[in-house]
Amino acid sequence: MQPGKQLPPKLKQLIEAWVEAHEEALLEQWQRAMQNETVETLKPMKWQAWQALANNETYWQNAQEKGLLKAEWLGEYCLRLWFEALLDVEIYDLDFSPLLIEENPGPALLPLRDQSRFQFVKADYALVWPNPETRAYDEAAIDLAPECVRFFCERYGKLIKPAKSVAIA
Repeated sequence: MQPGKQLPPKLKQLIEAWVEAHEEALLEQWQRAMQNETVETLKPMKWQAWQALANNETYWQNAQEKGLLKAEWLGEYCLRLWFEALLDVEIYDLDFSPLLIEENPGPALLPLRDQSRFQFVKADYALVWPNPETRAYDEAAIDLAPECVRFFCERYGKLIKPAKSVAIA
């Protein structure tokens, strides 16, 4: 970036959210650098990055998520996900293994490490893993908000079909 140029506001918000999510690790690396020690590359902390963005109220002003239309299990921890878009759909493939296996997803999502539970997924605006005993969407079900799922798809997923641009008069 050239000196004197400013970042677009949305990009600036994303960077600020990333810095906030990684503040402790960044400070630790700064201390190492100040002591002439080897500085390590920060490992991605996907859930922390999402949490920082989710807590950034200004990012969500005027945001309109249309939700998930369909989810298909592709094997292991991979899903194909259909998002509603303006007069179209957007399709991503997302491997959840970095989110569920490599990182600690928190106690609510730990049951999804069991592939026999993970494979029974559906889209109902949110991404839903029904109760494994009743197949109902009840207190034993697990769900992820569509904004969260889209966040991970856009950053770590594979775009299979982009939404068509639609001009609105």
